[in-house]
Amino acid sequence: MKKTFLPLFAALLLAGCGSAPAAPKAEECGSSGGKTDIRGSITALSETPPGDDGEPKRTGILLIEGEKAEDTELDRAQVAVTEETRLCRRRGTKTVPADVQALKKGMRVEAGFTGPLLESDPPRATAEGVLILEE
Repeated sequence: MKKTFLPLFAALLLAGCGSAPAAPKAEECGSSGGKTDIRGSITALSETPPGDDGEPKRTGILLIEGEKAEDTELDRAQVAVTEETRLCRRRGTKTVPADVQALKKGMRVEAGFTGPLLESDPPRATAEGVLILEE
């Protein structure tokens, strides 16, 4: 019994390792702990050069402008996108991974922040996740 259990367990373990990762959920991309900090359109977009300060490298900065709603905190923010930011896009009823090159001026997005919110004009934050709502 023990001899057949171990090979069966190993086969199941290896089969699980080869499977494709589950598709990301919307709340894993745009929201921070289930909360959306801003929803709106990208009105400005710039790439940033990599830094050497040990922090996650920024790959871009978005200016997102929209309307403050019951489920959002801000109507305007400058949002840094880093290598650690989760980027996704909605395709029908599915949420699929995206990359920073998918972000374009005029797109509707929502973002959840990580770390401090700098109280400037506009407020500045780092995105934990960005969800592209439409292109």
